[in-house]
Amino acid sequence: MNLAPSEALARVRNWERKKLKITGIVLTLESDLTIMFHGRVSVREGAIMFMGNGSSSGLHITPIPTMTFSYGDEALQITGLGWRCVLYVSSE
Repeated sequence: MNLAPSEALARVRNWERKKLKITGIVLTLESDLTIMFHGRVSVREGAIMFMGNGSSSGLHITPIPTMTFSYGDEALQITGLGWRCVLYVSSE
């Protein structure tokens, strides 16, 4: 199901409110780079923020008009120019 950016942010806020652990994968579409992470997500100033467990580094995704958002099979998928991020609730 395709989502508007505001709907994607609302889904992440729901995960944040429930304090759910999230697993994420970022894939670049033109190279072999894959980044996996596990921790909590939040929404700050209109951006999806991710901070791994015990990590001082993080990731943030600020929605822009060229991105697409979809939700299916219990995963939020964000696609940008040349990359894709998939977020889902961890089973742990």
